[in-house]
Amino acid sequence: MSVVSTIRGLRKMSLADDKDDTVATPPPSPRNAHWSHGVKVATIVAGLGGLDGIRAILMEYWRSDKGYILDGFLERRFVPKDLVELLTKGIEEAFCRGFLDARHAVDMAVRRVQVLIEENMTLPLTPVDEKRVFQLIRENEKPDWKLMIEKMTQSRRT
Repeated sequence: MSVVSTIRGLRKMSLADDKDDTVATPPPSPRNAHWSHGVKVATIVAGLGGLDGIRAILMEYWRSDKGYILDGFLERRFVPKDLVELLTKGIEEAFCRGFLDARHAVDMAVRRVQVLIEENMTLPLTPVDEKRVFQLIRENEKPDWKLMIEKMTQSRRT
């Protein structure tokens, strides 16, 4: 049983100390991997601490001091698998190969989250939404990938 459902159950049974009806019900938990219907990316991000929370989680994930990725870290931080895939696709490989530093990887992933929120996306993405989102992400990341390609070609020359 999740914490949210426990709290809701306590409120229904009037066992909770909070008698104020104006208290907002917490958003759906991003921890639930089995959604019966879609969940807004904005809701998931809010549950993870907003963009600052996502940034902090990703900074730990792409540890610049270690130069490696912590296996399973995002899932243990309750980032849904659908969102993990959207945030790391392509970026993870560039980071592991040394063509992208941790700060830049995090910035790219946070911008992806912003695109998803601006487009009012719901996870899991439909195939049509996925195609549209990746097209927007590609356009948004053209300068980033251009710099990475330059780094790649420079490293091959040396």
